[in-house]
Parts: sequence; C-alpha cells; structure tokens
Amino acid sequence: LARAVQIECPQVWDRWLAHPQARLLMLGTPNGGSWAPMQCLSGDDPFGNTIAAFGAPFQDHAARQLMARLPGFLQLQAGLRADDPHGLRLQARWQALADEDLRRLREHNAWHRDERQLDVYRWGIPPQAVLDQAIALREALDRQAAVELPRWADRLLLVAGRARATPDGFEVGPQGLVYRDAIDAGDGRVLDDSLRLPGVRAWLLPDEHADMPGARQHFDALLELLEHGSTTRLAPLDADGPARGLAPPPAWTRSRPSRQGSAAGELPPDIERDPLLRLGAPRAPGPASAPLRISVLNSDLGAVRTALMLGHYRSACLTGTERAVDRLFGGALQDALDLRRYPDAPGTQQVFVDRRDDAAAASTGPAAAARPAAVVVVGLGAEGNLRPGELARSVRQGLLALAQRQREAPDGGAADFDLSATLLGSGGAGISVGTAAQCIAQGVREADQAIAELNLRQGPAADVRAAASRLDAPARRPWPRVGQLQLVELYLDRASEAWRALKLQADAAPGAYALADTLAFGPGALRQPLDGGYRGTSHDYIRALGERGPAGEALIAYTVDTRRRARAEQVRHPVQQGLLRSLVAEASNDRSRDEQIGRTLFQLLVPAELGPFLGDTREMLLQVDPTTAAIPWELLDTEPDGSTAQPPWAVRCKLVRTLTTVDHRRTPHDAGADAHVLVIGEPRADPVRYPALPGARAEARAVCALLRRPGALPAAQVVGLVPDDDTTPGADARTVVNALMERPWRIVHIAGHGMPPEDVDTGSADRAPAAASPAAGNAGQRDDSPALQPRGV
Repeated sequence: LARAVQIECPQVWDRWLAHPQARLLMLGTPNGGSWAPMQCLSGDDPFGNTIAAFGAPFQDHAARQLMARLPGFLQLQAGLRADDPHGLRLQARWQALADEDLRRLREHNAWHRDERQLDVYRWGIPPQAVLDQAIALREALDRQAAVELPRWADRLLLVAGRARATPDGFEVGPQGLVYRDAIDAGDGRVLDDSLRLPGVRAWLLPDEHADMPGARQHFDALLELLEHGSTTRLAPLDADGPARGLAPPPAWTRSRPSRQGSAAGELPPDIERDPLLRLGAPRAPGPASAPLRISVLNSDLGAVRTALMLGHYRSACLTGTERAVDRLFGGALQDALDLRRYPDAPGTQQVFVDRRDDAAAASTGPAAAARPAAVVVVGLGAEGNLRPGELARSVRQGLLALAQRQREAPDGGAADFDLSATLLGSGGAGISVGTAAQCIAQGVREADQAIAELNLRQGPAADVRAAASRLDAPARRPWPRVGQLQLVELYLDRASEAWRALKLQADAAPGAYALADTLAFGPGALRQPLDGGYRGTSHDYIRALGERGPAGEALIAYTVDTRRRARAEQVRHPVQQGLLRSLVAEASNDRSRDEQIGRTLFQLLVPAELGPFLGDTREMLLQVDPTTAAIPWELLDTEPDGSTAQPPWAVRCKLVRTLTTVDHRRTPHDAGADAHVLVIGEPRADPVRYPALPGARAEARAVCALLRRPGALPAAQVVGLVPDDDTTPGADARTVVNALMERPWRIVHIAGHGMPPEDVDTGSADRAPAAASPAAGNAGQRDDSPALQPRGV
C-alpha cells in the first residue's frame, strides 16, 4: 500500500520521506506477491475458509467468488509476471485448473456426492478485468523497484518472518494440483525472495507472518530499526541464507491443505483463541494417571488416518458412514453383515484392519489412500433402546478389542495409538450429541485405565515370575494405550455441541480429561445439516408407547426423531379408550366400507403438532410396545379431504413397525438379508367355529406374487403355504410348524383367523371369534396393562 502511494501520489511519498529521520519499516511485505490469494480461492487457506464457513450455510463457493472479484485482493497474487510459467494472467487458466481439480475430486471422493457438498471445494475464479488490474499494478511495482526505489533504499527497511513451510507455486501431476512449499524460506505466506527489494537491507524475525506485528518481545528491535535504521537485536536476513539464485534453492515439500486435516497453529492470531476454530498443540502421552487427551475435528472422514470407531444400530443393511467405509475396505463390512458376524447388540464389536501396504495405497490415487488404518464397529442395539450406560460399555469393549488387535500385530504394535470416532449413537433417538460425546470419552477412559492396570500387573515383576516357572516363557508385551481420542463430526453445529459437552465433563472431573481448547477444521466440513436436522439413516423414527397419566388416564407418549428437525420431539397425547375401541372394532369388521375411519383414527391418535410431519414423511420406523401394538396404525390416513388420488398413508410413507418389550430373548439370532420368506394363507381350522376366509387366501396369493415379481426376490426364496383354490383345505398345524422350524425366515406373513388367549376379557357376551385384520394381530394382550387395545376383535 505504501509503495502504491509512491506510484499514484509521488508528492505525498516525497513529503513523507523528506524528514532526515523518516523511515519505512515493512514487516513481511509481499513485494513480489504471495500465493495466499490463490490458496484462498481454491479452499486451501485456513483464514479464507474461516471467512467462507462463517458466512451463509453452503455458500463457500459464493464467498470465494466474491473474494475473486476484489481487485485489491488479487493484486497480492504472485505469478502474474509475463514470464511466469504458471499462466495465471488469464481467467481461462484459472477456470481450467478449477475444473480439473473438481473433476478429480468427483472421481475419488468416497464420502459426499451431493452437489451442495461439492460446492465446498469449488474455486473462486477471478474475472479477466480484475486480473488485468492486478497485472497493471504488478508491472508498475516492478518498474518502481528498478527505477524509483534505489534512491530511497537507505530509508527503507525490511523484516522477514520465519515458518517451517511457505507456498512457492503449484504443480499439476498424477496426484492432481498440489502446492509446492519452500522449507525455511519464508514466513508462511511471503517468501524471502518475494520480500526483498534491490539494495534494501532486511532482518529476520523468528515468527510467522500473522504473528509478526504482535511479537512484543521484539518491539525493542523494531523501535531501534525505526530510530537508527539498524539493529543488533535481530539477525540480518542474509545470515539466515543468501538470496535465491546465489545459492542452491531451498528444499521443497508438496501439500494440499484442503485434502488433509488441519494442524495446530495454522490459523491467524486474531482467531486462535476461539474454541470453534483451532485445535491446540498436541501434548505428549503421560503416565497411567494422566488425563485422556481429547480433540474435536469438524471434517468429513477423509481426514482420518488413525483407527476409526463406528456404531451400528440393528439393521439388515449398511447406511451412511458404514456404507462409505465399506467401499473403502473392499466390502469387508458387508461381508461380515451377510455372514451374520456383524456386531449389533450393545457390548459387541468387530475390528477391520487395512491390509494394504503403502505402495499399493499410493498407486490407487490420492483419495484411495485417504482411509483409516483400522475400523472398529461397535453394536448399539435397536434404535430407540440405546441407553448412555450401554453406549459407554460398547465403546469400552470396542477399544479393548482394538488394543488387543494392535498388541497381536507382528511388530507388537506401537506403545500407544490414536483413536478417532464418529459421534456414534447420536443419529438415533434418545442419545443427544452431547451425551454421545461424553459417553464415548467415558468409555475410552475406562478402557485405557483397564489397560494401564493390566500393564502394571503384568510388568517386569510378572515377567520374572513367569520366567522362573517356565524357562522358555517369553516376556509379555505391554498392551498399547490410547494416545489421543479425536471425535470427528461433519457439521460445525454438532461438533461445537460435542465440544461444549466435553468441556463440562472435563470441568466436572478434574484430572480425568484434557480437552483441546479449540476445534480443528478438515476437508469437507459443513456448517449445519442440509435438512436442518441430523439422522444417521434415511428413515424417520417415531416411538409410540402407552403410559398412564397422573389421574390414571391412558396416554400415548410420542418421540419423533427426524431428518427434518434438529431436535427429538416428545409429546404425550391423551386417548379416548371407548371411542378408540369402537372405531377399531368397526374397522376390523369385514362388512365395513367406511373410508372415513382411517382419517378419524389419525385425528384421534396423532397430536395436532405432529400431524403435518407424519403426513409428509417418506420412510418411517414406528416403535410400539405391547400396549400400542394393538392399534391398527396401518389404517390411519392423513388426507382430511378424503382424496383417494394417492396410495394409503402406510404404503406412501413406507411404514414399518418394531415391537419393544421387556420380556424377550436376550440374544436372538437375526435373519440375514438373504433369508427366505414364508407366506401362510388361511391355515386349516375348525370350519364350525372358523368360517372360510377367501380374502385371506387372496391376500396371501397377492403377497407371493408381489415378492416374486421381477426385481424383487428369487422365486425360490418365497415359500407359500397357500391353497391353489378356494375349496382346497389350508395347511394343517404340523405343516405350518415344520415350515416355521425349517430355516431362519426373513419375513413370515400370516393371513387367517385370530383369537385372543383364554384369560383375556374381550368384553363380549360370547367368545365367538371374528376375522382379524393383520393390523390388529396383537389384540390378544392383557387388559391389566394400560387399556389401549380394542376389545371384541
């Protein structure tokens, strides 16, 4: 800026330096330009990314494009001279680099393919008019340095900073675009050669570019330069190394900050103390009583190179993060799921290790190498049933399994290892982001303490005793311990919530946890979820459980956890039992043709505040208990105007039930996705007490035809016990029982008569059964539970 004054207003410049003691001291001035503007526009500069991240959500590209239109910003760009080989004087060159960079990202990015997420990586492209302005100033500054400044050389003073690496151009090769960083040849933003001016003396300040104006310990030296034009408190720059061109060039390294995790100290000093922005410097592992070191990284999993811990709710398929990791590990997770070896119950776990060597990883491209060293998957049970204590226990057991695998490695494993973990469990109902973070930290610390105690018991004294009892007994290897726990979260608001919860946990347990003062940023970080909320799966979750109110009235307690809401809604809704029983009894009658019943049930059962949401959902998992299971949820209809232009609500929203109960088998063997389907249509019964049900046979045949249609299931996987016509008797009890016990079944569909147990008061004068719809299949529950189930079904 001062040099531009000499070009635009030379009389002002002359008046400034007319005083015999006038001096101009420049700290880290990019006289030859800097590569920081290009790194801001390509998303590789921490300060530029901070400006983009704290703008409007998902506007990173728009923020960079705004920067690209600022002439003063582009005038700092290096590589704009006519003889520069990079060709940055043309807008077309910038556009070509950006297009090629995005193309390579699309090919290799295994985590996100949504265009809104890819916008995080899009460049800002400077218009040609802005580039022309920057080129004009660059040429004017070069002429000034050669003609005008030499006569003022004794009044000008330069101070260079020092950083480990400073950008010095870029290269485009097999790995894509990478920046070339000169080692110990600049202040992190400005190279020594870019700082120098002909005939102007320069000194070296041992601080990075952004820290130089605030380096109070060197203020006396800067004052001495201003007062006397020289100082002995700082070393001359030439003492640190002669100008490039007079000596061998410095060593270079290659980097791409947007494709790797952020390191401590990257961000400028005015935001270093903000806990939302930078991770503190790592500390060395301590003794057994040392606190667990924890950090939070706002990034996608492309920044993770350490072992990674994931959680798995009970499901027949892999979704979200698990699916992405499965692709990187060659389908190993899906294989384990297919073989029914995949963990799903709390306390279960499985470790998957990256077996590639470094050469094989590098040969498959830059993104393919971006994968964790190992993945440990811990079971979380059924969604909605996970409790904080179970989550901490699962994490503890998973970490112990990983430590054992590390110890059994051929090289004995490292003395300690770092662990990364997603906020596992926080994508389901009942576990908040803060609770998940605290439970993960608790589980890791408990496991690490157990390992420390085990190593203490199996220390040198134990080795001596073992050697005395057995001459050939080898010394026991110590168990590796956790060096640092890093929680990785894609969205900034969730990462911040996790950090705050961990801060409370660390304050409540002094000496147990050492939480980094700030967050770190990595590639792909987003500010908030695209839909305003967060779910680890594609479906929405609704829990409807029966309760009793203060006065003994029947209630339904709803918990709604969706992809569209940032919180889990909890609503208690009163139920009119008599009216509900009457409506259900009418709906279950085969002579009923009243289409209004479904809409009435919806208005009766669903609170007004949840109605619009339930009507708009597309995939829904409904969890019920024995009290609410008897309600025919599938009959509900959300169309108040009676429109029949679209399928029923239960079909339209892909409604699936799950039953929660206290009395159940603790370790059930779930059927795999390749298991068969059994369809039973009107099994044989006493024709005197149970009249024929031609509708049940028609239903069973329709189900068989639907499952066997092309693109659904192989015909051999669908077993039907359905009479071919309406006169042939159905399968008898022995045939049905034998079929049920023949193999594990993925689906068992029964269409036939239903009858409650003998000890249930149905409220009717006689006990003659009536045909039960599949929706009312659990009507035979005890009436001493909250009385929501219909009677007389």
